[in-house]
Amino acid sequence: MPVEVRGQQVSHAVSRPLPVRSAGAISLVACLVFLAAAVVILFSGVRSARGTPPKAGLLAVWGATAAAVLAGSMLLGGLLAGDTSLLYVAENSDPSLSIPYRVSAFWAGPQGSLLLWSIGLLAAAAALAASAWRSLPRPTEDPPVAGAAAAPPRTAAGSASAGIHAAAAATLCAVAFFLVALLVADPGSTPFAAGPGPSTPRAGLDPLLIHPAMALHPPALFLGYVGLAVPFAYAVAALLMRREQASWVRPARGWALAGWVFLSLGIGLGAWWAYVVLSWGGYWGWDPVENVSLLPWLTATALLHSLSAYGAGPAFRRWSFGLAIGAFWCTLVAAWTTRTGVITSLHAFEQRTLPLVVLSLLLAVVAATGTALLALRRNDLAGHGAAEAPGPRALLLELLTVILVLFAAAVLFSTIVAPLAFGQTVRPETYDALARPLGVAIVTAAGVCAILGDAKASPGDRWRARRWAPPLGAALAAGALLAVAGAGRSIIGLTGLSACVFTAVAALQWSARMWSRCRKARGGRWTGFVGLLRGRTFGAVVAHLGLVLTVAGLIGAGIYSERQVMELAPTVGARASVGDYRLALAGATVGEVPQGGERVTVKLLVERDGRILGSVGPALDSYDGHTAVPRADILGRAWSDVFVSPLVLSEEVIVVEAIVFPLVRFIWIGTGLLVLGGLIALWPRPLVSPRGGGLAPRPPKVRGGERRS
Repeated sequence: MPVEVRGQQVSHAVSRPLPVRSAGAISLVACLVFLAAAVVILFSGVRSARGTPPKAGLLAVWGATAAAVLAGSMLLGGLLAGDTSLLYVAENSDPSLSIPYRVSAFWAGPQGSLLLWSIGLLAAAAALAASAWRSLPRPTEDPPVAGAAAAPPRTAAGSASAGIHAAAAATLCAVAFFLVALLVADPGSTPFAAGPGPSTPRAGLDPLLIHPAMALHPPALFLGYVGLAVPFAYAVAALLMRREQASWVRPARGWALAGWVFLSLGIGLGAWWAYVVLSWGGYWGWDPVENVSLLPWLTATALLHSLSAYGAGPAFRRWSFGLAIGAFWCTLVAAWTTRTGVITSLHAFEQRTLPLVVLSLLLAVVAATGTALLALRRNDLAGHGAAEAPGPRALLLELLTVILVLFAAAVLFSTIVAPLAFGQTVRPETYDALARPLGVAIVTAAGVCAILGDAKASPGDRWRARRWAPPLGAALAAGALLAVAGAGRSIIGLTGLSACVFTAVAALQWSARMWSRCRKARGGRWTGFVGLLRGRTFGAVVAHLGLVLTVAGLIGAGIYSERQVMELAPTVGARASVGDYRLALAGATVGEVPQGGERVTVKLLVERDGRILGSVGPALDSYDGHTAVPRADILGRAWSDVFVSPLVLSEEVIVVEAIVFPLVRFIWIGTGLLVLGGLIALWPRPLVSPRGGGLAPRPPKVRGGERRS
């Protein structure tokens, strides 16, 4: 029987767009295919006799990146349009949300954040592929263009440079293959699962995530993870290709510094969010997910210091390769802890089998590969000939590196090993007892490095009294004043604050010496100041000052805080006290919040010595089907915060918890300085010596793709 098909129906069928979830799923499959091709082609090419990466492999990297970006665009478009044909949109978004929060829903769930991480890794791989492409040898048989200068041929050096960039890109693609395979193979990990339909009520974005800090915290962390993946990729590439000299250090250091900056920003935003949103009365609770975010930051800090002294001897070469691998492995530990649910945490996703298997396999592969390469190349890393005796700067940097690694190892053992191997949960008090002395040791070592680590100073000048007297004198004076003010009730607190003063003065002295040199070299104060700002070392000074303020804030808010649970009658004028402060009830209001919630707010006046300093408005948000969400409010002052969190807000009684946090604002200022210092160091400038001694001469000629050391 003949079938009649109308032309209008055919035209409509052909022009019908592919559903978003189908297009997204197809893009991920295409990405997986491109990744497999890129890994096979690039590793085969760089291991061949020529050592030149095939262009097809680089094109495959870009194809995988384009496919992943297309999948991300599909998901983002669905979130902005409120497309409930996607289950992810129905579970994490709501039309009442503003556009920034609909965008942040992209990484609110495990599926979207996994896609975001994959896109970041592939974007980095695409950048390395572009570097490899630019370094490819030019064909020498091309005829010169009349009237044009002949381009210098790129021969062995270009092939070696292109090879190490391509091998690093292939390494990133191999890591991304695991993540994209999880997105494709696991129905619970794909963000393109079919939704329940438009008539089903939306779950919406978790109310706790509706905050600017939480909109930025996850992408900052993932950018940090991506930044640390690139030094790992370069280290693997250098070990595979036996390029253990400094050719990989400069690009790896830039990526590591960028990753460290984003990790600093992400951890700071997470602590700020916990402080102002979670309303439990703190900013860091030593939760397992919080702890594992600290691991890559500690190892990345150690990595940056070891890379700055890469040419100082074999010890720093070994540290640099080991830490490049270890820092990336710590990012995988962080993802494993958050995504598998094996370790109990308030911030972890639900436990599922396939993500546990895939991420555990990735952890094992990275650990085994890194360990095997380091073992195979141990003789190459040791160097040849007699090693020079390390100077005071090198010894201090190695000591600082050891302390940072021990800190990370202790946190790793307490967070992961103790619960899994011994069934023991480490209490926050134990972490505090461990972290406080190590933090004081790190700050003190940083101050001593600022005094002794001047590469342009003579050995005798480093030990002159004029270098040591101001920091030591300031630390002793500050310790005496703090003891009189009452800080002496905690020995570790008094010692830590004195150490912070010591390191702050040492860092300021360091910057003053650099300014003096720049002023003499450039012939003027203003030009000398501009030269100081252009130096990478000035960024290190700013970052060290940020570390000092952060540690001082952690000590002040963690050791010297005062807290009180207050019960107030629901009448205007009711009062209660915490420390030197008094809180007085001034009224209450009821309002609405996004996603159909209701907010009850009480206004409390904060008084001290009979003077009103300001007011706070703690609130409780209630949602249909959700428990009440407390919203703390904070009266911020220069030296202390008055933090008030609601416990009960009713017509019968008002119960709040009030906490006085001394120096807590130093944490946020210090985090900002850490980020600013990293950005100053990242700012484009002339080539800097791997030894960190200021502006370097022109790069030496290369032979066989390696700089002569």
